[in-house]
Amino acid sequence: MQKEWAKSWVRALVSGRYQRTRYCLRDGRGYDAIGVLADISGLGYYSALPVEEGEERNPRGFLLYETGENVPPTILGQLQELAELKFTTLGAIVAMNDQGMSFKHIAGYIAKNWDNL
Repeated sequence: MQKEWAKSWVRALVSGRYQRTRYCLRDGRGYDAIGVLADISGLGYYSALPVEEGEERNPRGFLLYETGENVPPTILGQLQELAELKFTTLGAIVAMNDQGMSFKHIAGYIAKNWDNL
């Protein structure tokens, strides 16, 4: 992973600006760790529509897994290219987040291992 992106990601994760959620990049309650990177990257968008009652867990924005000739690159693919992240790294960070590890713990992992991510 590029060192500058790792530093920016770590700073964002420990900044306190992001509430942690699980199982999607962003929902009505917060972001997962990859969602934080997506947010600071400026690559994607989030819907400006208000979250309706009962939709708190619905993802907002960011194309994840669409395929086809006329489909834009997914946010995960764009993050891989921009920050030079390995696909396996994305999976590992998602797993850490969804297992309940704190942003501080994930940030420590990124800071310690950025050159192998």
